Amino acid sequence: MTQEITAILIVADDKNDLWPLESPRFPFSCIPFFGGLTLLESAWQRLCRITTADHIWLLCPPDACPLAADLLPEADKEKIIPNELGTLEALFRFSLMLRERYAADIVLISRAAMIAGDEEIFTQNMQNAIRLARVSDCLIVCGVPAREARIGYDYIIAGEARLGANPVEGRDVREFIVNAGAREAAYAMKSGNAWWNSGVYIWSNATFLAEYETHNHEFAAEPEHRESASLEEALFPRAKNLVLFGASIVFSPLRNYEDIARYIRGDAAHNLGAGNIVFHNSKSCLAYNTTERLLVVSGLRDTLLVQTEDAVFVCPRGDEGRVREIMEELTHKRIL
Repeated sequence: MTQEITAILIVADDKNDLWPLESPRFPFSCIPFFGGLTLLESAWQRLCRITTADHIWLLCPPDACPLAADLLPEADKEKIIPNELGTLEALFRFSLMLRERYAADIVLISRAAMIAGDEEIFTQNMQNAIRLARVSDCLIVCGVPAREARIGYDYIIAGEARLGANPVEGRDVREFIVNAGAREAAYAMKSGNAWWNSGVYIWSNATFLAEYETHNHEFAAEPEHRESASLEEALFPRAKNLVLFGASIVFSPLRNYEDIARYIRGDAAHNLGAGNIVFHNSKSCLAYNTTERLLVVSGLRDTLLVQTEDAVFVCPRGDEGRVREIMEELTHKRIL
């Protein structure tokens, strides 16, 4: 690829439900949770195979910027941008800056908190998606085939119309479902053309700005929501030139505790634990401990437990979808 590719890494995912494991100071992508490299460092390495390091920007929570800079010493510190906006408004302002100050052609956006599998396969897929973006003047959303109904995932239901030819081929998007509930996920799977949204997007800067301006009057009608809205909920369901690129990558977004649990080895009683944890007479529990203190889980069933330096969170396993609701309540009460 050439220096015309501008890459944007979104350090903290506004769709995550990982409190208190994740915080504004410590996005999950910056935590060496699996040992070795953090997800942010791995994502940086993937993008360096597609463009040059000086063409990679980071959108980062203000409190986490120093941590991101420490993890990526090779990154240009001026390109680590403090951001408290939703992804829609943040990318719009960033795109205006690119148009005014840089000769940006193609823009690639990727969330850092994801596992993408083999780097060579990822690179090949992105190169093909970039070619599709160049010839189509469309917003390219990279999706992977949905294997099952998963709550909280974004679903893309593909239409029959096709653009280009394999391996540089796109499909029209019949429907884009954000943060699917159980009923919506089941509906998507029944369509027979369901894809999970990978959180990787590619388009020309001019195409994105034109699409934003097309719907600007709709965004302006809700100015408060506009500041916090995500790209997926505000723009994609409205966009008329959204195109699915079917990527053959391993994909896991790691947005909630059950996503992470798939990478943890369990014991004979189906308990899953990461950190300094002892299970006693418990079954099917999921526990995370980021402290040096011992966490003992005794006599519990189907329970999620998270212990960090800042808080302890306990709830029935499968009910962790209420994390965002709890965070909003704690913020309203000024506890967080």
